[in-house]
Amino acid sequence: ANIPFLNNFVDETDQNEYSPQKDFLYEYTNRLRIISELPNAFVKTARAFMIMEKSHNDSIVACAGLTIEDQFGEKNYIYSIVELFDETTITNAYKIKDNIFIELDKEIKIVLIDAEIIEEEKSPINAYVEFFELHKIQGRYELHFLLMIKDSNLIENFHYVTYRFGDMRFLI
Repeated sequence: ANIPFLNNFVDETDQNEYSPQKDFLYEYTNRLRIISELPNAFVKTARAFMIMEKSHNDSIVACAGLTIEDQFGEKNYIYSIVELFDETTITNAYKIKDNIFIELDKEIKIVLIDAEIIEEEKSPINAYVEFFELHKIQGRYELHFLLMIKDSNLIENFHYVTYRFGDMRFLI
C-alpha cells in the first residue's frame, strides 16, 4: 500500500527516538503494507492447495497394484499412501542390493523392491517430507519427495529425492 503521509512519516522519523505514538504508527504502517498483499497471497495459497490435492489424488490412483495398497488395511492408522507420508520424517534410508529401505518416524518401515535412486541431492535421513508424488511410468513406479531439513540455525533447507522401483510394501 502506498500511503503518502504514512510513508513520509516513517521515512522522516528518527527511528532511534522512541515514543509509543511513533511505535504504534510504525507498526500500523507495516500492517497496512502486509494487508495489501493478502489478496494475492490467498490466490497463490489456494492454487497451491489445488495442485497438492490433485497430486495426492493422482498418487492414490498410481498406488493401485502395489503390495502396500493391500497392506494399508493391516495398519490401523494408515489407510492410504497420502496418510503414509503426511507429516512424516524419514528417520533412516539405506539400500541393500536392489532394495531401498525407508524408516518413517522411527516406527514404520517400508521397502522399495527392485529400486534405484534417480535423484538424491542430499541424504534423506532426518528430513521432513514436505511434499511427495507417486507416478506409474511404463510399468514402474517413481516416488518423488520434496524434503526439508533444518540446520543448526533453524533455517529450512529443501532438497529433492526420487526413487524408481517395481513394488512397495511395509516391512513386517
